[in-house]
Amino acid sequence: MSPARRFFRSLSLIGTVAGSLLVVCAVAAQPRTLDLNVLALDWARGRYLSPVICTTGDDSVRGGRRLLITPGPRHASPPVDRILFSDLEVEGADRCIDEMGNTQPNILGQLEFRHPGRSRSDTATRDFRTALRRDHGFEFHIARGILKLQTVGEEETREVDFRGGTVRLHEIASGSDDARLLGDLVGLRKLLLELESTDGTRLRLPLLMTEPR
Repeated sequence: MSPARRFFRSLSLIGTVAGSLLVVCAVAAQPRTLDLNVLALDWARGRYLSPVICTTGDDSVRGGRRLLITPGPRHASPPVDRILFSDLEVEGADRCIDEMGNTQPNILGQLEFRHPGRSRSDTATRDFRTALRRDHGFEFHIARGILKLQTVGEEETREVDFRGGTVRLHEIASGSDDARLLGDLVGLRKLLLELESTDGTRLRLPLLMTEPR
């Protein structure tokens, strides 16, 4: 099996994932002080796929970009999450696009981020639920991280420092274009990830959560 085929089997392995994801509130190996940042980071964690279509000659294959959002370094204060991008592994592909026909680069690297809001422990859960109900997601501040962006089919790689930028992670509204793009996929949650660096570099990826963390 070619590297491209080996990677692109990922979406076909997603079967029917039943049930809804419960909000994870303060479960950790060691006690943590609950605040809005901690709860928002818990909510964001999971394994995700983002649909990608890659072409090699006249052959087009639909697969998925893999992402992992996991707890960051234990010593970080305030706590952070870490988002890791996996190599598309599409050697020989001429181009990769999303479902709308927009060029999708190969993305490598990781970012650490946190929510700027910090509430009192006795109001943290209420503040979290209020914010999620109002905004359907959260905007995070990027503490550090460099991503390598490569246009598939080209040799050149561009490094972008995302320190000081933003991570936006929001639920995808039913009936939206993004919902239609993910309409045939079944998972635990459908989210829109938007990354923006201080130099104006933007990345926009619809995500399907396949496994909570």
